[in-house]
Amino acid sequence: MDKNTPIKEYLPALAVGAIIIILAIAAPRFLRVEPSTPEDVSSNALKSFENDCVNLVLKNGDILPACASTDAMRSTYHLDARALLVHEQQRRIDTAQKINQGELTDGGEYRQCLKRGECVEIPGMNTDIDPRTPEGKAARAEFQHLVDNGSITEQGCNAIDLCRALVKIGIIPQPPPLAMEP
Repeated sequence: MDKNTPIKEYLPALAVGAIIIILAIAAPRFLRVEPSTPEDVSSNALKSFENDCVNLVLKNGDILPACASTDAMRSTYHLDARALLVHEQQRRIDTAQKINQGELTDGGEYRQCLKRGECVEIPGMNTDIDPRTPEGKAARAEFQHLVDNGSITEQGCNAIDLCRALVKIGIIPQPPPLAMEP
């Protein structure tokens, strides 16, 4: 800064500097990356989302404005409902593949995996049913579909509260999209 230069000549540069500082402080709020897994979402936001957008819809069909679209959910709860569903579908697929590949060889290992939170329950994996019987084959059809196709069926969607709620709201079609879709 030159002593002879009037301060008013520096005002545009100072204004630009102030704007840059303000943007640097405010930008994280505007550039927020939406979480894609339950682990990334605050527990309060996830609980509120589950109560407002899942439980309420499934209990009596009421759809709050905050739950009427993925944009409204993102704005209100700061989460991506489709990504949460994809995450849940992938956990089911991973569990089915562990069973199919022999990583879980009996009911005890399966229950321990569930207890540790490394696996999720899969429809048709009731260990009391003999898989060689017609009843057992029918019960394991969803499991086999997970292994063979890497997606869930309408029956599988019906076993996931979030999936059923998103279908009722009209966010996803029935049957649900493949797990790998964004």
